[in-house]
Amino acid sequence: MDPPKILWLKENLYDACYARAAHFFSLPDYLVWRCTGKNVRSMCCLACKWLYKYDESEKRWDESFWRSIGLADLVDNEFGKIGGMRVENPFKNVNELTISSEASEELGLCGSDLRVGVAMIDAHACSIGALAVAKKYASSLKLSEILVIVSGTSACLMASSTRPTFIDGIWGPYYEAMLPGLWLNEAGQSACGQLIQHIVTTHPAYSTLADYDKQRMFDKLHIHLNEMAEKQNLTDISLLTRHVHIYPDFHGNRSPLSDPNMRGAVCGLSLDSSLDDLCVKYLACLQAIAYQTKQIVEKMQEKGIGIKLITLVGGLATNPLYAQLIADITRLPILVSRAKSDSIGLLGASILGASNSADLNGESIDGLFDLFAESFMDTNDLKLIEAARSAELERFHARKYEIYLKMLDDQRSYDKIMNN
Repeated sequence: MDPPKILWLKENLYDACYARAAHFFSLPDYLVWRCTGKNVRSMCCLACKWLYKYDESEKRWDESFWRSIGLADLVDNEFGKIGGMRVENPFKNVNELTISSEASEELGLCGSDLRVGVAMIDAHACSIGALAVAKKYASSLKLSEILVIVSGTSACLMASSTRPTFIDGIWGPYYEAMLPGLWLNEAGQSACGQLIQHIVTTHPAYSTLADYDKQRMFDKLHIHLNEMAEKQNLTDISLLTRHVHIYPDFHGNRSPLSDPNMRGAVCGLSLDSSLDDLCVKYLACLQAIAYQTKQIVEKMQEKGIGIKLITLVGGLATNPLYAQLIADITRLPILVSRAKSDSIGLLGASILGASNSADLNGESIDGLFDLFAESFMDTNDLKLIEAARSAELERFHARKYEIYLKMLDDQRSYDKIMNN
């Protein structure tokens, strides 16, 4: 993610920026440097975003890669501008990472003896919080059996495993980029909350909802969907989309196709511009996102990642219909926190920072999870959402998923015709 940005600066802003820069950082590593004055880079940032090579047997920059893309000058001085040789794993105890007196004063903190943890990318830190809560809730599960979905504007799906697993269209595997001793695979959905908002706000009937705040607007849509299903004597509101199908890649596909040229599609359009039609398209959009989640989960399971629980966090975790659809369509239980959407991320960041404290030096990841998750769960409700026990609904989603995959294939066939 970051090497092409640096290359762009070299090719477009050489004198104004590139030649004058002393360091290039990802934001998490910049914050550690800004707080401590120490240039200690995180394995999480460098492995996931900078193509730093790391596994059980090696830990190094790939000199040939930087030379091949036109950034040979960054190889000089032992890669000093992009982090040099001081690369540490998250949860590593690094004694010299203490807050500087300047940063302490600017942040209004109490002294300069405070420790700062090795950095982590925001979605990964959020996943740490989610895993801590899930492990406390379901202690019998292994961390490698829990999939975290950080779902907001877009979505990240974070899976851990005990061995390196290569999966087409899914990033990784990255060794110890998130959890000690485990490999990380990271899938993504380019548009989730952004797509839902687009479908709702561009519909002619949106004007009837424009005066509602976001929460009340979605409550209104859910109430109306239930009323529609009741009028039609349907056993589940999902059945309302029998004749409307959406393919969700309006903003390209991150996983599992890795194809930025994919586009969205809607099948079943009519001249209806009522609130009923808006509700059906909103529901079909949620289902489409969930079918793509199922597609990603299947790709992971095919490669031996044994997912038994999904922990859903982020802004969309507050949408009960979205969470239920993920459960119904993947046939996996979903653990959702009713806390504010940012609190899981703060929990993960707290655990990460505490891992470098003098008092907790050497504490295991399980021990840190226990310490922090217990107090978090005392003040925040968790809800386990199971897949609906309905053979009719299961068959319905199986057919809809078949259509989802066919719409994917159809789009590629159209592209082939046009490219010929």
